[in-house]
Amino acid sequence: MSIPLFSKPCLVSGAAGSNTVYLAGISSTQSGTLEAYTVDLSNINAPTATLFASQTNPQTWTTSQPFACYNYPGLTSPTPFLAVQFGAFKTDFVNIKSAGAIDPPTYFPNVAFMSPKNFAINGAAVEGSDWVLALTNTTVDGTNSYWAGIRFNPSIVSSSQFNLITSSNPTSNPLLTIGTYVVDPTRGTGYITIFDYFGGGTMYITTGSQSNENIVTLTNPTTVRMLGVTLSTKAIPVTMKDTVYILDLGPDGSTVIYFFTPGKSAGIGALPIYGKVPRFSTLLSATALDNQIVIYSSFNNNVPIFNSLDTTTKTWSGPGMVASSYGGNPPSSSGNGSSGSSSSSGDSANDGSGGNSESSSSLGVIIGSIVGGLVVIGLVAFLFVRNRRQKNAVPVEPKPVDSNTNAYMNNYQDPNQFGGSMEMKQNNVQQQQSLYQQQQPQQQQEFYQNPQHQSFSNHSNAVNQQQPQDLSTLSQQPPPVINAQSSPEHSVGSPANSNTPHSVNNAGYRTSPTTATTPITAPSIITAEALNELQQLYKPPPANPQFNPNTQK
Repeated sequence: MSIPLFSKPCLVSGAAGSNTVYLAGISSTQSGTLEAYTVDLSNINAPTATLFASQTNPQTWTTSQPFACYNYPGLTSPTPFLAVQFGAFKTDFVNIKSAGAIDPPTYFPNVAFMSPKNFAINGAAVEGSDWVLALTNTTVDGTNSYWAGIRFNPSIVSSSQFNLITSSNPTSNPLLTIGTYVVDPTRGTGYITIFDYFGGGTMYITTGSQSNENIVTLTNPTTVRMLGVTLSTKAIPVTMKDTVYILDLGPDGSTVIYFFTPGKSAGIGALPIYGKVPRFSTLLSATALDNQIVIYSSFNNNVPIFNSLDTTTKTWSGPGMVASSYGGNPPSSSGNGSSGSSSSSGDSANDGSGGNSESSSSLGVIIGSIVGGLVVIGLVAFLFVRNRRQKNAVPVEPKPVDSNTNAYMNNYQDPNQFGGSMEMKQNNVQQQQSLYQQQQPQQQQEFYQNPQHQSFSNHSNAVNQQQPQDLSTLSQQPPPVINAQSSPEHSVGSPANSNTPHSVNNAGYRTSPTTATTPITAPSIITAEALNELQQLYKPPPANPQFNPNTQK
C-alpha cells in the first residue's frame, strides 16, 4: 500500500541488515487511532507500507500532540518498541509488540514530559531496559532541576519507574537533548548532551541504576565546543551507535547535518555531503538504520517521501533532492562551491559596465552628493516643525494608577529569569482553577489543590495504567498516585522486528491539556458577597498567557 501521511510521524529502524523501518503515528482519517506500519525501503524511490498494528482510543490519541518512538536496543529481534505521546500535563506510553499487539496506554501521575526533543535514551541493558533523561513540568523542593531519569520496561511498560534528578542541575532552558550509549549487561551507561537556547551545550556522563533511587546519575559536565555551529529550533537528533547526528534547517532551506562523538570529542562540526540533499521539512522524522540515516518528510501535505543518507559515502538518495552550497557539495570537493550557486556566481562576475568604471565612479559621486544634501535639508525641516509643535502642546496631568494594576506590574517578572516553560504552564492552570476553588466544599478544595501544588521529594514513581478513578478517596491519598480513566482498545497486525536506534520528529506541540481527569465546575449560584470576593481576587492576566507572576515569588 502507499505510504500514509501523518502530521506527527515517528520512525524506528528494523532489524540490522534489513531495508525495513517502522512508521507510526495518529491517523488523520480515523479519529483517535494509533497506527504502526512496516516500510520496505528496498526501492527508496517507491517504498511500500504494510499496516501491522493499530489501536483506537479517542480519549488518549490525538493528532495535536507531539509523538515519538524509541526502541529497546538491548534486546535481540524480534522486539517491541516504545511509542510516546507528549503533552504539557500528561504523557502517554505504549509498547507496540512484535506480534502486532499494542499495550493499553499508561502514564506517570502528576508529571508530564513536554517534548521529544528533550527526551533521550542514554543507556540500555541486555535484559531490555532503556534509561532515559527527560525534561519534566515539575521539580524537587530545594532544587532548580526539572529533569527526571526514567527506566522503561520492554515487557510491561506500566512497571517502568522515574526519579527526579538531584545529582546535577542541567539547564532548565534546553533546546535539544541527545543521548548515546553502549549496551551494558545490567545497567545503562552512556552520555547525554544538552544544548540550550543561548548557543551552548553541556555533555554529561550518565549511569543508570536498577534501583528505584538515582535511576539516572549525571556526572562530569563538559562544555561542548560549538565551533561556529548554531542550532535552530527545528533541529532533530539521530543516534547511531556512539555518534550523534543532528538534522537542521540550512540557510537555503536544505537539510544540513552536524555530528559529534561524545567521549571522544567535545567539538561539534558540519558533516560534508557530496551531491544533492533533501529539502528540510517541518514535517520530518528520522532514524538510524545500520550506517544509514533514513528520513520521512512531506511538503504541503503532499504524498510523503523517504530519503536515505549513507554516512560512509556521505551521499543522499531518494526523490525530491536539491543542490545546495550548505547541505551538499563541500568546498573541498569543487573549486567554487556547488553547481547550485555557480550560475549566480557567474552572472555577478560580469557587471555590464563595458570598461567605463572611471566615468561610472564620477557619476556616482555627483549623485551621492545630491542625495546627501537633500537628506540634510529634510532633517532640518523635520526638527523645526517638531520644535514648534512641542511649544504649542497643552500639558496633560497624569491620571492615578489603579492599585491592582500597579501591584500586578510590580510583581511581573521576566519569564527568562526562571528555569523553563514547564513551570509557567503549570502555574497558569493553578490560576484558572483558583476562582472555583474558593466556592467548593473543604473536602473538594483539598482534592483540587493538592495535586496542583505538589512538590516532589526524591522518590521514584511508577507508571499508572489508565483505570477508573474513585473521587471519594483521592483527597485522602498522598500524591502522586492518581488513577486515570480507561478506554476500550484493540490491536491487529502481524509480526515486526526492531533493534536499532530511535528517532524523534520536529512537529510542534500544543501547550494546553487535551483532557482533564477531574473536571472542575463552577457553582450554579453565586451570592453577591461571593461575587464581590471573587472580583477582589481577580487580577488582569499577564501579557504572556503562559506566565503567571502571582505564583513566581
